[in-house]
Amino acid sequence: LVGYLSVDKIARSNLTQQEHRARGQRLFHESMRIILGPLREAGRKGVEMTGGDGQIRRVHPVIAAYVADYPEQCLVACSKYGTCPKCQSPADR
Repeated sequence: LVGYLSVDKIARSNLTQQEHRARGQRLFHESMRIILGPLREAGRKGVEMTGGDGQIRRVHPVIAAYVADYPEQCLVACSKYGTCPKCQSPADR
């Protein structure tokens, strides 16, 4: 577990549905940027870690897996929910 994401509701006052959705997407992406910032820096510059043999080595950690349900995968990929990102087929087909 790296961190918790905000689950607060975004007020809809004076926002169109598209603006409300965009604000939620920006919140998610900004939260991920802040949470993963230190890991990103460690991946670029490296950090010293002690190995199993006691030797200190510089390592460059990366995220190996990201688990998400379908709606969250759409959010991360910036694709529209319920449509195929590979083809132009309408959602009802």
